[in-house]
Amino acid sequence: MNRGDSGSGSVQVLTVLLFLSVLAVGISFEITRSSRLLEKVEAATALERELDLKCRRVVDYLQKNGDPETDTSDDGVWSYIRGLEKNGFSLTMEDVSSRIGRDIHPSLFDSVEWPEELYSDYGWINTTLNDTDYTYPVANTMPLFNIYFTDEEILEAILSQEYEGEVLDDRENKLSRIISLRDSFSLTDESLEEALDLEDDKKDYYLSYLGVTTWFWKIRAAKNNRSHTMVIARIPVEDDRVKTLSRKAVYQIIQSLPEKYSVDNQ
Repeated sequence: MNRGDSGSGSVQVLTVLLFLSVLAVGISFEITRSSRLLEKVEAATALERELDLKCRRVVDYLQKNGDPETDTSDDGVWSYIRGLEKNGFSLTMEDVSSRIGRDIHPSLFDSVEWPEELYSDYGWINTTLNDTDYTYPVANTMPLFNIYFTDEEILEAILSQEYEGEVLDDRENKLSRIISLRDSFSLTDESLEEALDLEDDKKDYYLSYLGVTTWFWKIRAAKNNRSHTMVIARIPVEDDRVKTLSRKAVYQIIQSLPEKYSVDNQ
């Protein structure tokens, strides 16, 4: 082999070594990138489990400790929720059934264009107010709205509604009484009925709207720009004997949705 051949061989070797070095750097970069991406996915998955668990703890609390008759803004569940807000977690819970249900609530709400936030996709159907082919539990005789979480404009519309061609006597004072009582007392359906002092022939109608129970809750847990939303339904108990035997509220999870995200943005 002459010197020219030796020099050419050395160049080829160096070229191969350079190529291999670049290839190794590229592979190392991809391995590091893939490892970091995997870590992000694992962290996001772990966080999602935590968010889901926070929501489920609220549901468990309601199942075990919730008042079987009344849901108010002073219930123990709100303190429990605040106690779960540690290490950067935030939790909210809102009544999403004490609003105007799209396509399921009576026509009295059709005459007004309501703000979007007063509408909801969740709620049962009251058979006293609606003819329906649905059966229990979707259709039942429970009051539609919880006065503790119902917007004042909706309450006013209900009390202003005519029943068999007649309007309620003293409806302005009845509205004021509801607002005052819900700010100060924990009512039952029975004590609400006494407070409204309705005529016998009008009780079933107006008390099909007005009650003290929330039927659908939306719970949301969040941390680090991620969230998990859970919607739960309270199953109505219409049989008084069963209601007396079972002093616990019964809830069912109907939606459990993590927020969509990209791990590249974490």
